[in-house]
Amino acid sequence: MMESKIKSLVWFIAIANLLQPAISASQNLMQNGGFETATYAGWPYGNSLTPYPTFTNYWAAVDVDGEMMYSDTLAHTGTGFLSVLQNAGANPLADWLGSSGGGGYDRAIQLIPVTPSTTYYLQFFLRSGNSLRYAGYGSGTTFIQVEQFTPVNEVIDTFMQYTPLTWQQYNYSFTTGPLCDSIALLFSIVDPAGADAWVDDIELTQGKAGAIIELQEQSTVTVFPTLFTDRLSVECNSGVESLITIYDAVSNRVVQKTFTRSLTLSTQLFPSGVYFYEIKNNDDSHVIRKGKLVKQ
Repeated sequence: MMESKIKSLVWFIAIANLLQPAISASQNLMQNGGFETATYAGWPYGNSLTPYPTFTNYWAAVDVDGEMMYSDTLAHTGTGFLSVLQNAGANPLADWLGSSGGGGYDRAIQLIPVTPSTTYYLQFFLRSGNSLRYAGYGSGTTFIQVEQFTPVNEVIDTFMQYTPLTWQQYNYSFTTGPLCDSIALLFSIVDPAGADAWVDDIELTQGKAGAIIELQEQSTVTVFPTLFTDRLSVECNSGVESLITIYDAVSNRVVQKTFTRSLTLSTQLFPSGVYFYEIKNNDDSHVIRKGKLVKQ
């Protein structure tokens, strides 16, 4: 039964790719990115996402659930938004790659047809639930995963963003591989204690999408190797002073350094595990690049 549903999804994406017209740079590829299909279920309850591979209103859950919430006062715009919860210590920051990652935390997914070898820009609004749904479920670090879904499951990029107390907009970009014709976009949250992330007004487009993208076009930044042992190297072509910050898996700052064109960091004392980096223009704090690293 599961295999049959997955095959149906793959065929649906393939047909959608064949039938869709040329995509304009400003066209939003997300379906129901504002969660306006949410209906009132009595606060603090919401409309639970159905388990993958069954999609309801374009969304599903690959771990526990996640809820579409209805509130005309708490949504960023309209009346709907997404809420993903995590219980203490449950989110392992695992790649999905077509399989479930375990219980104890919510992870929402949408599958989206895309074009190979193309840069896409992801924008969304984010805030903490701040104990408004459940007492003690406050801010944490939102974990956003972009994975190739077809022709084979593989990681494209991952991003982490701490949840602010009020709605704030965030922007990221990624590039599909030469064979990629569909992606999985996933949202979850990680924190040592219970946490609640709210997401609203998600947009996925080709082309320019704000100041962060203009900066990325001017600057090419490379951080390598992504699977590292005793050192990391950073190279940037802009010649503008930049600031790199590296965080561990629970958002503790591990190191922060300024550099101009290149930088080498000694990582011998880093414990093994997952890390995340953020590079900003040191003059105006615009984010140039974010990414995920793994210490062996």
